[in-house]
Amino acid sequence: GASPSQIAWFYSAQALFELPLFFFGARLMRRYGAKKLLVLAIVALATKMFLFATINQVSAMLGLSMIQFFTFPLIMITSKAIVYKASDPAQKISGQVIGVALYGNLSGILAPLLIGAFVKFSSASLALVALGGLLGIPLVIIVVLALIRKTRLSPQQ
Repeated sequence: GASPSQIAWFYSAQALFELPLFFFGARLMRRYGAKKLLVLAIVALATKMFLFATINQVSAMLGLSMIQFFTFPLIMITSKAIVYKASDPAQKISGQVIGVALYGNLSGILAPLLIGAFVKFSSASLALVALGGLLGIPLVIIVVLALIRKTRLSPQQ
């Protein structure tokens, strides 16, 4: 139900803030670590989805979408850093390509398909809750990769 001008404002604001937030996210990652920031970003994004399911006002939804201004750059930066660290030294570039494909391209295809199916069989609110829950999948994958890396390094120390 958003007007074309509201949608245009949202995407313009996101584009304006995105690049500076990538740099800010890199500083935060150096200070707090990639795993902590990734968990924070995924929890914030899931919270946004859960809140979307409970409200009906366009202005409130656009306001909540501001959460994505901050979470998207954090997820992109931290995911790339974690995949890079977890990749075998001879496979660093391949790891980055696969990582980008998984959290960028695959999610861009799967999320709309899954949400469309959820809406068809339930409601939009339940679909948003389900999408929020699905955000746990990349978190689990990253944690597993980090644990594998940690167990590989433990015997060597």
